[in-house]
Amino acid sequence: MISVVAKKTFVRGQKITKDHVLKNIGKWQVALVMATFFILLILAILSVFKGLRIYSLASVVDEDASTVQKIIQAPAPRLEKFTNSFIAVLTLKKDFAALKDEIQPFLWMSPLLKWVPIYGGDLAAMDDLIAVADALLSSIDMSYQVFAPLADEGNPFLTNPAELIKFLKDHQSRIVAIQQVFTQAETARARIKIENLSPELRNLLLDKVDPLMMSMKNGLAMAAEFPRVMGATDEGAKTYLLLVQNEDELRPTGGFITAASVIRIQDGGISNLNFVDSGGLDNWNKLYPAAPWQLSEYMNSQVIVFRDSNWFTNYPTTAAYAEYLYSYTNENPVDGVIAFDQHFLVEMLKVVGPISLEDVPYPVDASNVTQYMRASKIRSEQELSSSDWNYKAFLNKIAYALINKMFSGDIQWESISAELLRALNERHLLLQMDNPAMTALLADNHWDGAVRPKNDSDFLMVVDTNVGYNKTNAVVESSLIYNIDLTNPSSPIATLTVIHKNNAAQTAASCEQWNKIRLDNEKGYPITDCYWNFLRVYTPKGTQLISATPQSVPEDWMMLKQQSTGQVDLLNEYEEHIDLVQGFGTMQVVPNSTSLAVNFVFALPSNVIKTSPAGMIYELKVQKQPGTQAVSIAIHVQLANNVSINSAPPGSIIQGYNLLYETDLRNDLEFKIVFSN
Repeated sequence: MISVVAKKTFVRGQKITKDHVLKNIGKWQVALVMATFFILLILAILSVFKGLRIYSLASVVDEDASTVQKIIQAPAPRLEKFTNSFIAVLTLKKDFAALKDEIQPFLWMSPLLKWVPIYGGDLAAMDDLIAVADALLSSIDMSYQVFAPLADEGNPFLTNPAELIKFLKDHQSRIVAIQQVFTQAETARARIKIENLSPELRNLLLDKVDPLMMSMKNGLAMAAEFPRVMGATDEGAKTYLLLVQNEDELRPTGGFITAASVIRIQDGGISNLNFVDSGGLDNWNKLYPAAPWQLSEYMNSQVIVFRDSNWFTNYPTTAAYAEYLYSYTNENPVDGVIAFDQHFLVEMLKVVGPISLEDVPYPVDASNVTQYMRASKIRSEQELSSSDWNYKAFLNKIAYALINKMFSGDIQWESISAELLRALNERHLLLQMDNPAMTALLADNHWDGAVRPKNDSDFLMVVDTNVGYNKTNAVVESSLIYNIDLTNPSSPIATLTVIHKNNAAQTAASCEQWNKIRLDNEKGYPITDCYWNFLRVYTPKGTQLISATPQSVPEDWMMLKQQSTGQVDLLNEYEEHIDLVQGFGTMQVVPNSTSLAVNFVFALPSNVIKTSPAGMIYELKVQKQPGTQAVSIAIHVQLANNVSINSAPPGSIIQGYNLLYETDLRNDLEFKIVFSN
């Protein structure tokens, strides 16, 4: 305000009389205004010359940053890339220090410059922006100093997990020091209000700096906690419960729990691995929890036993049930619960290559492991006569062969860790750890399998649960169509269509959930069958169901012969410990060689539409169900005739006031459009 008055006084000095000024702001204010103006004028003159120096240094820093980025992205041997990028980062740090020294004397002025058009927010946040860059560069420099040996192609750290664990354990104090410096960058970044920044700087932070900081945070956390997770600290060995999920019989967290084992890890060494059939882990001398009503009504299961632990969509809930029910037959506590599906094994074999298994005359690899596992579940005549036949012995063979290959030293752990990361992102691998730091890391990256909607955004998760006592998901295709009507932004309407296509060959005129006739070649692994599915749909809290077209299932198709006129039930998600969602469920049966579509029309909460200076924002998160691979989804958005679309996801097709976006759910989907009148 003072500077504005000073400017008007200077420009219109002949028109504003002394008496007028004195009358409005007083004598002492006139002196202050004039003094402030002349000080700013002198600083402005000096800044012209100083600005040339600052601009020159800023250009050098920008060029340094581009050089680092090019080195990291360029194809080159790891050691060469590491060395070159390290030198480039040191240069960047040195040049940034020179720029910081030039800017430092003027930082006190930055909060006073918020009024500057477009770049006022950048100037006001300059102190924190510099603090972010300074701490981030320092932590990167320190990281290079610590982790340099890992870049050497001939180093045993890359192929020997035990050596890697020892290396990380020996450098824990230095890793913690890096984390402390990095925390300074996080603290400064948290103070920056992104909405106040110029578009260029906002995009730079959101698109480049923030992902870099998240990667660093994850890497440092993993480096700090990996020795503990692998039983290589004073805490001693760690024991984890492993759940093998079969996605051919799809369940909410990935598939029917077909087998389980504990695994003991000490100093990176593995022992106690022995998979057993999940059906053999019941102890009827114990009192079991009552089953959810759907499990009771649709599968005649009155209680939750171990193999049904993953009836719940929220994986932390599933892990808690699995750990608790596993204790009925195994009293030793575990330090976490790890679940994986068949596809995880397929992808791991793509990395490590073929494995040799006892009594298997051919190499087992990514192309045939699924067929091998299916065939192994069918007992031969000799096995039928054996009382001690292990139904899951084939899993032990695969697990030991896979682990031995991974730990042989022939496979670089860089490629293995990349595949593990992909499996976590695609939900073929789910982790729950009792370690608080790892729990936070898993939650931050959505690797814990929790149902996690975004605040003030639309949310969708469609979950299948095979209740047909079969493996028909091996031939079932699913697809989603989601139409959002935003013609009245204060009352958004969503229409969801869920389509299931059962590609099993036609074998019978009707469906029988129980006492069914199996094909001779599928008696041990029934795939060709109708698809009994309890369908769940999760939406934002406060969503209202306007209408739906649920299937009316013939009572003769259900094992309890219950009346099913077709209905959609509200789900009590508190049982699954899920916040901020509203669940809906319905029963359906898809006969062989047919398709079934179910429609839901929802009135969404008004807060899924937000306003901002850039326009009105609609965001949608679609969370993928674990165990699925790439369910196709088409998103249609209908807008009012008087609006324009300011931004939309790449690949969107815009026709007038309608938008179409088609993709698949290989990972979670984040969809966002900005529109305005």
